[in-house]
Amino acid sequence: MIILTLYMIIENTVMMCQLGAVDDLCDPYSIRGLNWQLDAVIEKHKIWDCKYVGLGAMPLEYRNSKEGYLTFAKEATEIGRKLNQAGLRFFYHNHEFEFAKFNGKTGMEILMEEMDPDAVDFLIDLFWVQAGGADPIEWLHKLKGRMTLVHLKDYAVTSDRERRFAEVGVGNMNYPPILEACKSLGIEWAPVEQDNCYGRDPFESLAKSFNNLIELGAEA
Repeated sequence: MIILTLYMIIENTVMMCQLGAVDDLCDPYSIRGLNWQLDAVIEKHKIWDCKYVGLGAMPLEYRNSKEGYLTFAKEATEIGRKLNQAGLRFFYHNHEFEFAKFNGKTGMEILMEEMDPDAVDFLIDLFWVQAGGADPIEWLHKLKGRMTLVHLKDYAVTSDRERRFAEVGVGNMNYPPILEACKSLGIEWAPVEQDNCYGRDPFESLAKSFNNLIELGAEA
């Protein structure tokens, strides 16, 4: 597994730091943007030699019902098949809301079952799996063979009971077995992402996560 400190989202500002080959970077879009300008997206990725097209979240109107998840899964599959024909790979990035249940089944389970595995991959954000009350390691194994990327960040709670993003290895997530699971599953890219550094220099946070990952046995 390659641990790649690719980017951090700090106070809604994306800071891109290219540390790997450009053809292994990914670019997030909205479902509407993909539907409206798919040909342009494909052309841009061809120019950049970028093989992944990412969807950061589903639209709000799909999130509150099983029918919404089914509709979204169908749309995502159709887009994924078109991208496959162009030689690209499509992935979906989760948050915590996909772990709400509809008739006893989580939205994430619906997506896993309804999205064509040949058309749509997953980028599992382990913090948001934890925030959704699910087991990150269990979900890594559930999606075996359907992901080459994961997002690494940690989950902390302050003395005031505030839930916070944290540098990897600083929070409460059990990272040694998480990393072992990633290695056993052949995860290729593991970008470190921290949505908020709470006043700390973001590059200090990035370095702390990186160094902690190395101490935990990750490969750089």
